[in-house]
Order: sequence, then structure tokens, then C-alpha cells
Amino acid sequence: MAGRSETHQVRLGQSFSARGNTRFHTLRYNFKPAHAAFSLGGKLHLHGSTVELNVPSKSNGQLLFTGNSEPYKEVDCVLICNAEGEWRIERLDRNIKNLKVERDVAGPGPSGQSAAEREVATFSTTDASPPNPVPIEEENIDEDDLFGDADDGDGRGER
Repeated sequence: MAGRSETHQVRLGQSFSARGNTRFHTLRYNFKPAHAAFSLGGKLHLHGSTVELNVPSKSNGQLLFTGNSEPYKEVDCVLICNAEGEWRIERLDRNIKNLKVERDVAGPGPSGQSAAEREVATFSTTDASPPNPVPIEEENIDEDDLFGDADDGDGRGER
């Protein structure tokens, strides 16, 4: 399938800044109930490799998802295009998977744990650009320098 060729300027996002505290995670659900209000955001509680995710319910409660997570490698990234057509690349921090609904909860989050016992990240579904973009220098990179000759061939790998 031949498509049109386009060139876009891509900038490094805040997740690449040493001073930045922006993190990006991927979420994989075993099941997403229809009454979950993901567009309203939620709270992600990281407890080592286990995860709790509280998401508002359309029926005035909270849904509690549990799952596990593992860190991404430093080279794992995501390319994001916002509504204005601006492209940026962000480093992925954690792969959160096997999220399943445990129960509907009445309160805003899990009880019985202090803030010091868990790392909490609030997520939002807005696609706003970072307030202070990290300045970058444009650099022409030859694809062969990035991938080498290992990607040449029929795609089946060497035997």
C-alpha cells in the first residue's frame, strides 16, 4: 500500500528533561465496563509492581481496578500528535497491564494506607502540550546509522 510521504518536525517532550516530572504509562484492561467514566480522569496508585486504579463511575461511585506493572526500558517511547498537529516524542515509564475490576467503591480511593506508603499519579485525558517545551536542536540522522543493515531483507530474520 503506497501512501503519501510527509515530513513532520518532532520535538522531545518533558519526559526527557532531567528536571521534568512528566511520566507516561500504557494501560491494558482485561475488561472496561460501560459505566466507567474514563473521560473524567482518575487516580493511579503504584505499590511496587502492583497497581490500583480508581476511575469515576457514571453511577456516582468509583471503580477500583487492580493489575500489575513493570518498567519500560529507557529506549521505549511514544509519538504523540496533538489537536494542533504538533508532534512530540515522550519516554514511556511503566507498562500497566492485566487491569481488572475488583469492585465499585464509594470513596475516592483506597483506605488504610498513608501517602508515604504509595506513589500516586493523577491522570487526565486532556491532550494539552507541556507548558515549557524542552528546546531541541534539529539533527539529520541517516536511517542506516539508526538501524544498521539488520533490518534489510525479507522481514523473516536470518536463519
